[in-house]
Order: sequence, then structure tokens, then C-alpha cells
Amino acid sequence: MSQRDPWTLFSLVPANQRATDVVMHVSNRHLMRFDAGTYVLDVGRVRSMSGADMTLATLGRNGDVFVEGSMIAKIQCSFELEGTSSFVMFYDRSHGQTSQVFGDNVAQFVSGRPRRLALPTTMDITIGMGGRQQDYVRFRLRWYVENPAEAMREMVKNGQAATRQENPRLARTAAEADTVLPSQRQTRIHTHVPEPKLRYQMGEILGAGQYGSVHSAFNWDTGKLMAVKVFKRPVTTTEQWKILTGEIEILSKMRHPRIVDYISSEDRHGPHPKIFMGLKDGTLTQLVKDGCTQFLAEILSRHMLEALAFLAGQGIVHRDVKPDNILYVRPPNQSTHPCFQLGDFGFASHTEFAFGRVGTPLYRAPEITSGSHRQTPKVDVWSLFVTMLWTLNVDGFREKSNRDIVDDDIINLIQQASKVTEVGKIAPMAQVNPENRPSAAQMLPLCLDL
Repeated sequence: MSQRDPWTLFSLVPANQRATDVVMHVSNRHLMRFDAGTYVLDVGRVRSMSGADMTLATLGRNGDVFVEGSMIAKIQCSFELEGTSSFVMFYDRSHGQTSQVFGDNVAQFVSGRPRRLALPTTMDITIGMGGRQQDYVRFRLRWYVENPAEAMREMVKNGQAATRQENPRLARTAAEADTVLPSQRQTRIHTHVPEPKLRYQMGEILGAGQYGSVHSAFNWDTGKLMAVKVFKRPVTTTEQWKILTGEIEILSKMRHPRIVDYISSEDRHGPHPKIFMGLKDGTLTQLVKDGCTQFLAEILSRHMLEALAFLAGQGIVHRDVKPDNILYVRPPNQSTHPCFQLGDFGFASHTEFAFGRVGTPLYRAPEITSGSHRQTPKVDVWSLFVTMLWTLNVDGFREKSNRDIVDDDIINLIQQASKVTEVGKIAPMAQVNPENRPSAAQMLPLCLDL
């Protein structure tokens, strides 16, 4: 067999003689294929004997890939898919912890961390197992798809699951059928142990601004995709620096489904502090650039009011609600609506310390522009209203707001748009006087009825 089966996500290419012996072993003949001048073992096209849906293959003396030898455990290691992760995860299942990952700039199994690692398809990776050096048997990974997890989910979604091959070794005797994956050994926790430092691989730049840049990244130990905000120290005042790094302090305390998920931070007091957050599918700006349905707008307003009501309850004012700072995630089931989350807390503040003319002019509440009233969470309600005008392009709002207009003209433009029938129940959010403007919590019941 030389033609690759669609279910084959990657192959194990022998990297030493013992690995070649594994490939040529009669017990692995159903996995063997000739590819690019050598015999390899395919992973993915044959169901795992473990019975676990997310297990691609186990390796060992009782594994899907038979690896013999006294230095090899019954189940030495395994390749797994996990949740919504884009990566295949490699697990060391041996009690002696004798599996390892090798390659330039590749993370390895180390003491004190879970024995699992993400396997990026863009890097040249070798796995080893057995022996003191963990390289008694070595295989290189040869990938055939850029996103293995997504490829497999798509085939299952398209009804192709039945085309996967069953393992002919399933007919083993009961005495041989020890294929249940061993759980990782647990130790009793006596004292609090700090979380180990995040191990991550930085990716492409997603955006950049005056105060830093945002990069994609992934966590080596979990396979979780992340967005990393990297600050650069301003050349002005120490006070400005405190304001910037205050984003870390605020976001690290926020836990809500409508707020971007904070993962960790690093180098808080160094020259380039970093915030690690969950990576999203994009911004509201990108999502609705070609238009927005009324239904999607209703979902957006509901989700953002939930976020703002939560922040107000925490005594936090965001002060920069706008389409670029609203992120979305599409659930695995594409038939349901996106989930929206509020991000970028660079101008966020506790209400008692909320001063200054901050935020984006078009979306800035009148009391921030004029300084006529103290800044409360109601400034975010105004900004959300303007965001809804832009999203629905009410009365040609996008084109009109693109003109070079002054603060008073911006307010007049917003007031005019608030009278359009399309705005409906959210019009009270455009009250210029914040004392007359409803809070997010007051608006939420109205939007739940939309």
C-alpha cells in the first residue's frame, strides 16, 4: 500500500534500526506503507484498540503499534486529540518516564510537569522511547495535514467515521487485552506549589499599536492556542507605565464567559510584560465588515451587556468598548451563533480612579470628552450603543462617522441615529446625561426579550 488513506494524519518514520524493526514487524503490517522511499507506520487510519475516541494510537508491548523489548512498557506512549485543541498531544504513559520528544526549539518532558506535549506540524519532531536516554527506539513524525485535529473532526462531521479501519489485532485473547490507558500517577498535595512557568511557542503578529503588539502562540503543555499581548515600555512617565501594566492586574481578576479569558502573565515588572489570553477567531470588525443581520446584532448586544453588567458589579469601567475590542469565537457546531467576549483592558480602571480623556473618540462617552461628570460604568453603555450603530450601519453611520468631525458633531450624529426605528429598545443608551442613561443591568432584561 503506497497511497495515503484520508484518515492518515501523520506517519512514524524510523530514525534508527530498532525503529525500522518495529515498522517491519508482522504485528504492525496493517499500519505499514511505503512513502517517500521508506516504509512508515500510518497513524489515524486504523482505530485504536484502547476504545477511546480521542486516542489516535498507543505504542508499546500491548499498544496499537507493537514495540517489543524489556525497556518498553506495555503502553509506553500515545497520541491523543483533546477537546477543541488544534494539536495532536503526545503522552508519556510509561511508569519509568522513558518517553521523550526531540528537535530544535522543541519543548521536552521535564520533572514536575504533566507528561504530555503538543506536537506542532510546522516543526521537525522526533519521538524517542525506552532506555536511560529515552531514545532506544526513535521515530520522526511526517505530517500530511496542517491541522490534524480539525481534519479529523471534519471527516467525522461529514459522516466518514465508518470508513476508518478496525484494528485486526482486536481479536486478541483476554489475557493480552491490557489496552486501557494508564492514568498519570497522582501524588498527595501537602502544601501549595506555585504553577510552573508557562512554556509557549510564539507565532505570527496579529496586531500592533502604540503600546505593544499581539501575537498568536500555543502552550506546549496543553496545546491551547493563545493570544499574547506584549507591552513595550513607554518613553514618557512612570505613571503611564503603571496605567498600562494595570491591565494585567484587572484582567487577572476577571472570570466571566463574556470577558476574554485570562491565562497568565509574565515579566510584570520587566521591560516587556506579557498577558496570555485565549485565542479567538477574530474581532467584531472583521466579522461584520460585509454587513450584519438583526439576529446577530441582538446576540452581540446581549452578550456585551452581560459583560458590562459584570464589570460594573466589580466596580470596573472599561472605557474603550468598540468593534476592534470585541472578540468572537465560533462554537464547533457551526449552526449556532458566535460567542462574543470583551477584550483589551488597556484603559480599564476601578471607578474611583477613572479620570482622564481616554478611549477612542468616536465611541467615547460625552462625560469623558467634556469632563462634566465623573466616569462610571455608564460610559461603557454609551460606547456599546455607538458600537451597535456601527455594527448595523444605522442610517449610514459607518460612512458618516469616517468623516473628519469634531466632538460635538460626533454626539449630534449619534443622537440623530438614536431616533431611527431600527435602533429600537436600546435607544435609551444614547442619553447624553449619564444620570438619565440606564445601566447595563437595567438594559439587559429589555435585550433578553428581543
